[in-house]
Amino acid sequence: MPQIAHSHLLIIATDGFDHAELLRPRDELSAKGAQICIAAPCETRRPGFIRSWCDDEWGTYIAADLTLDRINVRNFDGLILPEGPMNPDRLRAIPHAVDVVRAFYDCGKTIAAICQAPHILVEAGIVKGRQLTS
Repeated sequence: MPQIAHSHLLIIATDGFDHAELLRPRDELSAKGAQICIAAPCETRRPGFIRSWCDDEWGTYIAADLTLDRINVRNFDGLILPEGPMNPDRLRAIPHAVDVVRAFYDCGKTIAAICQAPHILVEAGIVKGRQLTS
């Protein structure tokens, strides 16, 4: 991946993402000069927004910059998949989300999957024979 200051990174999430595990990487990477884009499925509780899960209850809404069907992998240097009690399971049940993850892998892009998010990597069929850390 290029230097963070010149990176264009994509975060894919849906309702039920872990508040800190999306916002902290977004904010830290943005502070280092990365451009961050958040993508969400079309079918969220509030179109154009995703809602966090924080301390056993629904948290705040954040705006999504685009929907999954508008992602062009070539426009990004890397992908971030945050954790959440619902986020990874919901995303891996959406075929297009899994296809996007596989496309990042096929293009040799960096993928960061936090906590339970590697389940999406398994669903995409890209972990067999690879060593991961979590």
